[in-house]
Amino acid sequence: MPLNLLWTFSLGFLYRRSFMEIGEHRFFKGFPQEAIDLLRKEADIIDLAPSQLLFSEGDAPDGVYLVLDGEINIVKAGADGSMRTLATMSPDAAFGEMGVFDQAPRSAGAQASGAGGVRLARIPGELLMNTLAVASGQTVVNFIQPIFDRLRQSNSKYMNDIVRKEKMSLIGEMANTIIHDIRGPFQSVQLGSELLLEMHGDDATKDICRMIGLQINRVAVMAEELLEFSRGTSKLTMDVVDLHELIEEFQFLNKDLFRDKQIPITFHSASVFIEADRHKLMRTVQNIVNNALDALKGKPGVVIQVVTGEFDGMAQIRIADNGPGIPEQIRARLFEPFVTHGKKNGTGLGMAIVKNVVEAHKGKIFFETETNVGTTFYIQVPVQPIPEGKALAVPSETPLVKTYGEPVAAPVAPIAAVSAVAPLAPLSPVSPISPLSPVSPISPLQPPTA
Repeated sequence: MPLNLLWTFSLGFLYRRSFMEIGEHRFFKGFPQEAIDLLRKEADIIDLAPSQLLFSEGDAPDGVYLVLDGEINIVKAGADGSMRTLATMSPDAAFGEMGVFDQAPRSAGAQASGAGGVRLARIPGELLMNTLAVASGQTVVNFIQPIFDRLRQSNSKYMNDIVRKEKMSLIGEMANTIIHDIRGPFQSVQLGSELLLEMHGDDATKDICRMIGLQINRVAVMAEELLEFSRGTSKLTMDVVDLHELIEEFQFLNKDLFRDKQIPITFHSASVFIEADRHKLMRTVQNIVNNALDALKGKPGVVIQVVTGEFDGMAQIRIADNGPGIPEQIRARLFEPFVTHGKKNGTGLGMAIVKNVVEAHKGKIFFETETNVGTTFYIQVPVQPIPEGKALAVPSETPLVKTYGEPVAAPVAPIAAVSAVAPLAPLSPVSPISPLSPVSPISPLQPPTA
């Protein structure tokens, strides 16, 4: 039987791991043994390289495909030409049945996952239809049931997408209104602070006026982030930023908050230069720290630590706490819009915006968490060379350490342990912090656990 599909073969792929045998696939459930033997005999085995296209949207249907190893993404082109993954087919899944039934062109494409190779079995469409024509009613029902299940899932996903788009549209309208309405009052407040600074030039007044200006910009950035996120964009005003200076400014803006929350928070900040929108990157730190403060509220022996450093050409901000951990039911969807849990006034947009901003910086964000042990977030962005005429204000070997709130006896792991972060254990009763010894440079980080 001639093959009409591209066959790619890789010796390394064959030895990667053992494959599911075609006869083990649940597709054959309910078929009589004689039919199973025939279908197995006539099936084509196809190996695809990572990201290789199996068929495109609009292609003529040629059979049903059974996934034996790896993953296949069902993809469809969007209005802007980009490919969107509609579903992912794992081993023991089947796809392509609809085209066999109605002989209409493929409504979507199929592409091997970029994570590894894929092995498939193709059952010729004509042979399958002839087999079903003489099969028992129960066999046909067993064959059709998975199709209905996938249609139900697709319908649910479609409806969720519609609801999400409607919500995002409303958020965009709201953010646009907020930006319009606050512009005038903010200008008046800013002008008043400038006049106050002219009349009183003492250090306390300077700090207050600086705080006013930074907080006004902070609120404006929050509204702009909402508007951009609702539009699916992230506009950045890039500059070369020293992470140490960014964390120092973050502390200045939040010193009153830290005092009011009465939760110890320690900063280990070292100089690392990056290219970033300082205000938006600071908002990502703010969001994660605020979540930690909310999670730790009212719990004894808790602490938060914020660490900056460099490893393997990447700048890293690590935010760790020894709180209750992220609830299991939202861990896999934490960075999706409208995902929230246990927050009375939460919108579920904070972490989605954080991910959007970090990825716009060509960076990545991930986390490790364990129930009743703690959570650690990692933000990584590319390092920039030290600008001409500047120096590292605080070398990574000797980070500047500041603690707000009552010092703790056992803070989370110092900066030298960034490469092997263990979830935080419950802390012993608080006592004054002991002097820190010099720490070693950050070593490469291991990939986060699933």
